[in-house]
Amino acid sequence: MSIIIDHCYDKPELIVLVAKFDLNRRLNKGHHYKRVFKFGKKVYFPLFSLYYYPNQCGHPRIGLAISKKNVHRAVDRNQIKRVIRESFRQQKSLPAVDIVIIAKRGYSITDTTRNKVQLRKALEIAWEKVEYLCGN
Repeated sequence: MSIIIDHCYDKPELIVLVAKFDLNRRLNKGHHYKRVFKFGKKVYFPLFSLYYYPNQCGHPRIGLAISKKNVHRAVDRNQIKRVIRESFRQQKSLPAVDIVIIAKRGYSITDTTRNKVQLRKALEIAWEKVEYLCGN
């Protein structure tokens, strides 16, 4: 995670700190996803499935598979991705592991705030489970 100081042009006295989700924390190549799907282990949750596989990078990386087939509205897909990335970014104790999260069918996050809270809680449990299963 890197922190960028962004100056607000409307009000020069205001400085905004932006926490950025680094590209090296993402799975961005197809063969990375394939390796996790082929060799990784799978954990089921009510809202999503999680695949994980140890990596040699020295830090955790995440990939998201939120398909239009499973989550129809683009607003919902984008909101789910934001919540997952933010939750992942805040995790400091995850081992060096590649993680792929696949959303399950029919989940709509924008309907209620309760759904966001439910997703955050499920993610917290998922991170703890990955830490435990990877022996950290």
